[in-house]
Amino acid sequence: MSKNQIHYNDAPIEQKEVKAWFHGEQLLGFDEHRARLAACHVKDCETEGCHEFSPRFYAICDKCRAEKRAEKEEEKYRDAESRDYQDGDVLYSNQFDEYFFSLEDLESLMEEDDIAVGDLHRLQLYFCNPIYPRHIDMDDHLSNDLAEENSADEVLSDECIDLVEKLNTALMKNKPISYFPSNIAVNLDSIFIGETPCDK
Repeated sequence: MSKNQIHYNDAPIEQKEVKAWFHGEQLLGFDEHRARLAACHVKDCETEGCHEFSPRFYAICDKCRAEKRAEKEEEKYRDAESRDYQDGDVLYSNQFDEYFFSLEDLESLMEEDDIAVGDLHRLQLYFCNPIYPRHIDMDDHLSNDLAEENSADEVLSDECIDLVEKLNTALMKNKPISYFPSNIAVNLDSIFIGETPCDK
């Protein structure tokens, strides 16, 4: 054994007491904060002045998180690009999570929820973009079945290829199958409920 090697019996070790945190017989670790998180279900909300409880792995409670989300959505709506409403536009209310395919639909919601014309901004209305049927790419459609060196054009008959092309042409002419909200807000000056413009 060389001079730099330490024998098992001569290992320079000493015994010390280590403070650990337990839940019953379960070792939770050596950090008190992490141990408390592991053993609890809720903790105090960190929002100043709030006396609610938050889930253990969240800094703030459900109520404060909802308020913060609402503030961010309101700020996003105020700063959004806007344009005028035109007949046929599909609208989406970010506040109510509802789509409107006509001003009559919008009026119905306002009546049901007792929303005044001057409060229309509360709905946070955005224009919707249409979703059309997807173009069919036969290479993608057959990707799991085609040999690596082959393409759809090489293995499909002319009749099949012609039918797919005709189907894709028809899909391009089809009406939208659904809609999703854009980031463009509705200029409320351009919306008339009855004879009243709705100022943003």
